[in-house]
Amino acid sequence: MDTHPHTLLSWTAKAKVDHERGNLWYVIGGGFCGFMIVYSILTAAYTQVIVFLLLPGALMIIRRASHKEHTAAITDAGFMLDGALTPWNDLDEFWILRGSDYFELHISQKNSLKGDILIQTGSEDPMQVRDLLLTYVKPGIGKKERIVDALIRFCKL
Repeated sequence: MDTHPHTLLSWTAKAKVDHERGNLWYVIGGGFCGFMIVYSILTAAYTQVIVFLLLPGALMIIRRASHKEHTAAITDAGFMLDGALTPWNDLDEFWILRGSDYFELHISQKNSLKGDILIQTGSEDPMQVRDLLLTYVKPGIGKKERIVDALIRFCKL
């Protein structure tokens, strides 16, 4: 008996978008941190001064590297991300969000503590991904981008 899942569709893509940050982004971010440092000094919140002194450096370190590419696969046994298989009966619903020049696949898990599986569709046709997933997982009707995700995207964090 074959225990390996049969791959129906496989692709490689990033989970998140790499945002381009222009000079204005850095000026606004630096101005905000500068304002918060002055405000914190005036209100004697010295721990907050330290936080806003370290924040720009931490953001530079965290966001300097490009998001890494992941391998996703739709198999007959479940959804596979970077070789880790999540069986179909552990998945709740899926939806595909359209960005400016990308499509982003979200798959929610029945165990809400695990969070959503998130990956872009890369060069794969999002309708083909959708059609295959409909065989195994119910669609998330009317799902939209979460407010926190929209704020992160808007602020290019």
